[in-house]
Amino acid sequence: MPGVLRRGLRVTREGNVVDTDRDVKVAVVYYSRFGSVAAMAQAVAEGCRRVPGAEVLLYRIGEEPPPELADLRAADALVVGTPAYFGNAASPALSFFETLLSGQVGAKVEGRAPWWHQMFQDKVGAAFVSCGAEHAGSEHALQAVLRLMMHLGMVVVTPGLPEPMFVEHRSPYGAVAVAGPGGDRPPNLTELDAARELGERVATVAMWLRLGRIAAMTP
Repeated sequence: MPGVLRRGLRVTREGNVVDTDRDVKVAVVYYSRFGSVAAMAQAVAEGCRRVPGAEVLLYRIGEEPPPELADLRAADALVVGTPAYFGNAASPALSFFETLLSGQVGAKVEGRAPWWHQMFQDKVGAAFVSCGAEHAGSEHALQAVLRLMMHLGMVVVTPGLPEPMFVEHRSPYGAVAVAGPGGDRPPNLTELDAARELGERVATVAMWLRLGRIAAMTP
């Protein structure tokens, strides 16, 4: 007979443990030096919360302790935000992935790094950036983050915006804010809307994947 382990977990007749909790958790991890990326992170979180059942966990790296491995493992999606420096993601954002890949975020599992155990495989991933000018390497920085997510086996989600995005200077790779040469210009309404739309899309896809897994595993 199927049994109940805890809220959201069931054992099927075949002996499989199925998580039937329909809520999804989205971890938004970001590095912000002057506040532009932080504002975009809040907008991403707002977009995620548009999806019923979505919970958002915000982590600001560089100034606060990094998220624990257990928190990242529990998340259904990971969205990473960073400034774009010289056509690349900022070093604290890259370091986050490096420590994650090497097993320095939290404890190693059975002596190996988390990626070895495919802990992030099939989680949803997305990115957002802030840069000094419209053509200051934002898309290269986005792709740097997305490549690392693909290395972890994550399901990368892009904005999926309609054709007018090219008129509004939006990127097909992620949400972008132009903070100016000094990095202190706050994101405008268009940029914040793009971040919200990205967050909503991430939470929606994460929900679809979770419900699909439940349907596939539940007799």
